[in-house]
Amino acid sequence: MREKRCCFTGHRPEKMEYSEKDIRPRLKKAIEWAIGKGIVTFITGMAMGTDI
Repeated sequence: MREKRCCFTGHRPEKMEYSEKDIRPRLKKAIEWAIGKGIVTFITGMAMGTDI
C-alpha cells in the first residue's frame, strides 16, 4: 500500500486574514481529519504562518 502524505503551505502571519489564534483550532481539526483518512506523514517548510 502507498503511504499517504500531507504538505502544508501558506502565508506569513502578517499577510493572513485571520490571527494564528483563530486558525490553530481549524488547522488541528484538519490534521485530525487527515490522520483519520490514513495520512501518516506531514511535511512542512517550518516558516512562520501556516507552515508552523
